[in-house]
Amino acid sequence: MTPDRKAGGPPAATWLSWPTLREEVPGWSLAIDEDVAASLRAAPGTDGAIVMVELVGLSGSSGAAVAVAGRTVAPLEPERAGAYTEVASRLDRLGLAATCRARISADGTGAHLEVLGSPALGGTSSPFLPPFDEVAVAVEAGAHVPAAGSGSGPLLGSLSNTSGVTVVSVEGAPVGHLTGPARRAVDLALASGFHATCHVVVQEGADGVTSVVARLPEGV
Repeated sequence: MTPDRKAGGPPAATWLSWPTLREEVPGWSLAIDEDVAASLRAAPGTDGAIVMVELVGLSGSSGAAVAVAGRTVAPLEPERAGAYTEVASRLDRLGLAATCRARISADGTGAHLEVLGSPALGGTSSPFLPPFDEVAVAVEAGAHVPAAGSGSGPLLGSLSNTSGVTVVSVEGAPVGHLTGPARRAVDLALASGFHATCHVVVQEGADGVTSVVARLPEGV
């Protein structure tokens, strides 16, 4: 499946499609009206309060905003919009909207969108599952875990649900499973025709103990 094209109208609210912007952590936060947050949570496909957002109006001198399913939900400050101008122009030439996943949250200061999109091109070579949360991987005895090199980036992992747990594989070989029950996000991705891929981070502590975490959306 390919990213949403402008020719087909605005991207749908569901997070179950490919974003065109690279998704990285940490993301950035955007304040939104609480009534808007409530209506977004009720929109079809917003499992776990996750939505696909579109950055619009980036080519103009003003009017840049974040939209969901064609609806503007909040303005984008000029400095933030300026960082996306070049990549948005490249996407526009390809007939693509500038999209990424975001999660609706709330705290004592109000409602927010936690936006993952960075000002770089994404695509189907990136992990499909948005990296909102880090989940510990229980490494199986004897499993081969790639070494944690200094300055090395995340690995590409593949997830599958088996016997009530989520199995994590790297380079085609199982390395362990996520702590806790099987994750519904994996089933949703697979049922929608996508590979349930995610970033896997290998960290070696000062005591020499290696820990492994997977980045994916919890609470879905």
